[in-house]
Amino acid sequence: MQKTISFTHNNKKYTSKPFDFKALCLVHEKHVQEFRSIAMLCSDALDYLFEGSEADNALFESIPAKRLELCGEVWKLYVDALTETGKNGEEPEDSK
Repeated sequence: MQKTISFTHNNKKYTSKPFDFKALCLVHEKHVQEFRSIAMLCSDALDYLFEGSEADNALFESIPAKRLELCGEVWKLYVDALTETGKNGEEPEDSK
């Protein structure tokens, strides 16, 4: 199952591309560097997930509280992916 992030702003719905290995790596790269805030850990992955959509940096800069909330969603996807990977030492289903 592919997992995405969606939000609505000004009656328009935005949906990310699926959370994938590259997004996981972008979060992990910051995580091992001991960044402490969700925003710092997940901002690159959030930008990547919405890359090519109308939800660009200018939009996210205009809605900082929503950006932080979405970074929290990216963090949850990251933790879920790690947890799923850790079960029985198997890869997540959507990465096969």
